Formats: sequence, structure tokens, C-alpha cells
Amino acid sequence: MTGVRPRPIQITLENQDDADYLLHHATLLRQSSSQQICNNVYINPDLTRAEAKAAYELRCRRRKAREKLKKPQLNPDAQTFQPSTTVDPSHSANA
Repeated sequence: MTGVRPRPIQITLENQDDADYLLHHATLLRQSSSQQICNNVYINPDLTRAEAKAAYELRCRRRKAREKLKKPQLNPDAQTFQPSTTVDPSHSANA
């Protein structure tokens, strides 16, 4: 079935140091040699609804900023390109 996502699971660790270590190194999953892991396994902290909403909004802003950087910015006030009609002898094919 396409579009069916596995349900998230919640794990509980014995202490905060283990949780911090796991969360700190969770980004290494993006470098996995397995495409299945790289694209589908995420480790996120347990957040309150307010924290989750704030994190989501931050991700949205980062994505929007990243997309804006990818798109070429055209100047609507730029003059129309006019090719030169003069020939520069230093750029001749025989030079």
C-alpha cells in the first residue's frame, strides 16, 4: 500500500544522559548507507504540544528560507539585454 506510514514508537531510556546522547547523535542517521534508514528513520525528543508546534513552525521557516535561496532572484527593473554589435579583436577565433 502506498502512502501508508508506519506508526511512531516511543522508547523510554533509563536516564537523561542516555536520551541526550541518542538525540545528539540522531543526525548520523541521515548519513546511513541504507537508503531505507536514511529516508525513513527519525529520532525526535518527546515534546509538549506547544513545543511540537513551535518546532514545526521553525522547520517551516527554515524550508521556506532554503527554497528562497535556491530560486534565482530576477530583477524586474533590469534593462533588456542587447547584444553588442561591435567586434572585439582580442576575442577573435584566430587570435
